[in-house]
Amino acid sequence: MKKLIFLILFLALSPAFSAQNKYEIVDLHAHLFMKEALGWFFSGAFFDDEIHSTHWSDRFSSQANPKTVNESGIGVLVVALYAHPLFTFNPRQTVREQIKLAYRFVRENPEWVLAKTSNEAWKAYQDGRRVMILSL
Repeated sequence: MKKLIFLILFLALSPAFSAQNKYEIVDLHAHLFMKEALGWFFSGAFFDDEIHSTHWSDRFSSQANPKTVNESGIGVLVVALYAHPLFTFNPRQTVREQIKLAYRFVRENPEWVLAKTSNEAWKAYQDGRRVMILSL
């Protein structure tokens, strides 16, 4: 885990290495799958065609979908997995559903890699691919 954190910070702070990949933006905390985490309390899901948020401060509506993530220029994206104890019946299953959605996104968007190790992330980034890392 320490190696992965070091890699993320290194990529974010090193202009020499970011030149290897056209995607220079690093997002260290994104909640892409909040519909699964908050259920009925949250409006919109990641794979919806439209964004449900109406203002930047709207915390309980979707603010990202595959289209916006792909257009963002993000090269390293850390996705926070979450299960609220009051809004989810089975927190483990909720997290598993979010992991399945991450795999679906990567499967449907081949320029992305779901990295499980720092070596996978580093290699993908050096190859010009975009890296998704799951955080729990």
